Amino acid sequence: MASPKNRTKQNIIGSIIIGIILIPVGIFFLNTTDIQCGTGQTMHQGDICEATRKGVTTTYTYEERKAYYARMGLFGLAGGVAAFAAAGWFIVRSRRETAAAGTDATASSAAPVES
Repeated sequence: MASPKNRTKQNIIGSIIIGIILIPVGIFFLNTTDIQCGTGQTMHQGDICEATRKGVTTTYTYEERKAYYARMGLFGLAGGVAAFAAAGWFIVRSRRETAAAGTDATASSAAPVES
């Protein structure tokens, strides 16, 4: 079992990695001008896309796919920012716990010794 200190380091590193992955994905989806159909074909204004998955065919318009790309971009950016915020929170919490542990140790060692 990982110690709390190692667990905190793992949480910080994991959050940073997730943020590093999600933010570029969000930027990609927000900046892309080529809206793709599920089959990899570029769509244009007025196009309709049919995608079949597990035997179910779904129809998408260009506007629906464009809105999907915008949604995915915002979710990617928000998720990345949240992951970096979580990493910051883990760092702050770790430092507070370390400071509190140091204060407790100092207080107990500084107690006067009775003779």
